[in-house]
Amino acid sequence: MNLGRDSSQIATMRIKFDYVNQVNKTNEIKTGVHLVFNDFDIQSSTNNWGMTTWNREQVYRVKPYRVGAYIQDKLEYEG
Repeated sequence: MNLGRDSSQIATMRIKFDYVNQVNKTNEIKTGVHLVFNDFDIQSSTNNWGMTTWNREQVYRVKPYRVGAYIQDKLEYEG
């Protein structure tokens, strides 16, 4: 018998931006940003009417995010 109920909703949005520029014959620059936004709307419960010690409920909403960035410089010479 399944006593658990869950109406949670989870959403994720990702944004990524990269830029490359060959500055001159020997120098190339790369840079970028990566963003991740999450939306966790958690609504979960277990209800057992015969054994109330088994009852539990999780209800919360959090919106964590992550940010990453990089810069890279590449130098090329003959030799």
